[in-house]
Amino acid sequence: MQTLKSLFILLAFIGLLFIGCSEKSSPVASPADQAVNSPGESMSLGKITVKNFTGREDLVDYLPGDTVAAKDNRVVGKGVWFESSWTIDDGPLYELLNGAVVDYTFNASFNISGEGPMQGKFTMAVGGGTLEGTVEGKMFSVTEDLMQGTFKYVGQGKGGSIDGMKLFCTETYYESKSYGFWPYGDLVGFIK
Repeated sequence: MQTLKSLFILLAFIGLLFIGCSEKSSPVASPADQAVNSPGESMSLGKITVKNFTGREDLVDYLPGDTVAAKDNRVVGKGVWFESSWTIDDGPLYELLNGAVVDYTFNASFNISGEGPMQGKFTMAVGGGTLEGTVEGKMFSVTEDLMQGTFKYVGQGKGGSIDGMKLFCTETYYESKSYGFWPYGDLVGFIK
């Protein structure tokens, strides 16, 4: 009797296996796979739509804030204020983010070479509302003249067409110690 039950279960399994197979099966694509296959396009998971963007950030203005000398030859900056402008590459967020003016308030702790961590807040007025959030990263020397930083942004929209939307972005930032060029950053991110 046990053998008969086992044989029945085996035949049922094989039957279901053949019913589910076809010659033209297509694998299920995850949202991440969809984004790789169609960069810059919107993806949807139910009610969540993800819109990718790339662009450039250019420094517009700067105020040094309060600078306090700290121990171990480190300089601590508190309330350092930056203003920048974002230029977004053509895509689904071009109209929303292109030309956006971003205000930053940072705290930083640098060594004598200008290397060290930075963290702060950002605000930008877009879509009849504001995107507000945090940004953090680190500056480091690449050459004698070139500083580079990597930063991560996380923000949330309040009001207007961006109410409840979330911004995630990474930036690679470049700065010349001799002011051979004005500081700028390369942006890669998405809003959902």
